[in-house]
Amino acid sequence: NPIVRYFLFGLFCPLSRLMALGEAVLERERPGVIAYTDTYNMGVRCLLSLAKHKGIPLLRIQYGWTFPKDYVDGGEGHFAVTGNYFKELLIKELPHAQERIVVTGQPRYDRIVSDDVSPAELKKRFGIDLGKKVVLFASTHFYDFDLTESVDPAGLQQHYEWLRSIYTELDKIDDVYILVKPHPKPSDRIDLHEQMISSMRAPGKFRLFPAASDIIDLIRICDVLVTFGSTTLMEAMALQKPIVTANLYTESVEALPYVQQGVVMAAAKKEDIFPAVTAILNDRGLQEKMRENQKKFIGHWLYKIDGKASTRVVELMERICARA
Repeated sequence: NPIVRYFLFGLFCPLSRLMALGEAVLERERPGVIAYTDTYNMGVRCLLSLAKHKGIPLLRIQYGWTFPKDYVDGGEGHFAVTGNYFKELLIKELPHAQERIVVTGQPRYDRIVSDDVSPAELKKRFGIDLGKKVVLFASTHFYDFDLTESVDPAGLQQHYEWLRSIYTELDKIDDVYILVKPHPKPSDRIDLHEQMISSMRAPGKFRLFPAASDIIDLIRICDVLVTFGSTTLMEAMALQKPIVTANLYTESVEALPYVQQGVVMAAAKKEDIFPAVTAILNDRGLQEKMRENQKKFIGHWLYKIDGKASTRVVELMERICARA
């Protein structure tokens, strides 16, 4: 029975090993606090379970578009969140944890301030003509496995149609470079991107980057970002780049706060992608308006882009350790 096999060999046996390993690590290291970003990884969950049992303080550091449902796991420990918007959401779910929820900003974005590489230098490194405009397509993944680890055909088909829609519309734009950054998760298959590019009218203008490429460097050199509603949105906002969200299979995309406040342009259907991207590329007034809207948005969602978020997180760790 594939389900029994999955639970026995895919979950129970690895879980037993991870619990034993976690017990040994905590006993040897005796940490004053455990800081983490991921609660989906089985090894992390084992370590957190053991830490709670031993009374070791926990600090959850927000990674991306994290909403309360991702945090509510008993509401234990401390929380370092990216901005006041997320703090307010979390307090609604965990009012008893209000004093343990601290706004620090996003440590990942410290390098936006500290890195001194210019877009011109990056374009030269990537072999991109300085005089040409650049569209960056940051792809996404889909949840493609069930309990038996079989690929979900419906999910794969929807992902294929989403990619086809975006590639077809971007292919209509002339005299640009189109950089493609696949999602790191394997369900966003590289071979699908290669097939799409080879079937386009002008495949030469597409540049497919490895999934592990530095997305921040690619955002730095782009004139507009096309993506789904992902963490890449936050990185582009931090760098004040115009954004088009192609949420073609999401209902009521207009209700999303970053759409309502004019921070991004939303493409709710395939036919919206080409006019949205070309409007941004050709209209300086629209670009400036989106940047102004992003400045207002960043303060509430991303707190500060000042290169000091990592310092604030470390200081929070020190305070937790001191209290413990």
